[in-house]
Amino acid sequence: MIQRRQKGMTLIELVIVIAVVAILGGIAYPSYIAYMQRGNRAAAKAVLDQAAQYMERQFTTTNVYPDSVQFAAAGYNVAPLGSSGPTKKYDVTLTAATPTAFTLRATPTSGSVDPKCGWLALDNLGNRASELGVARECWDR
Repeated sequence: MIQRRQKGMTLIELVIVIAVVAILGGIAYPSYIAYMQRGNRAAAKAVLDQAAQYMERQFTTTNVYPDSVQFAAAGYNVAPLGSSGPTKKYDVTLTAATPTAFTLRATPTSGSVDPKCGWLALDNLGNRASELGVARECWDR
């Protein structure tokens, strides 16, 4: 009698492979989400820095900081710059503006919540703040 060798995988082997893939996915997915949040936060910080430079350039020229209408017209109101719809991760607003001072705030949009830091803020003196986390951790990393 000729015995045929079976081809394929047993149920146990299949369960082991599925378990290994699930464990790897359980580790990789949270790391990926944290990576994306750090990237979005970096884009918001870059826009806040660029917007602060715009405000200082205007102050140098006119001796007065721009108001919220002029700020919005300059195009620094989203992060990343030029984004819209689902690619827009932060709304950047001029929250406190006087002729001699300003505060800029980047607030995450509903689709890109940042549970570690929340909103980020930058004022004319270079003071940095965050809603939820320690400002140093949110701004330096």
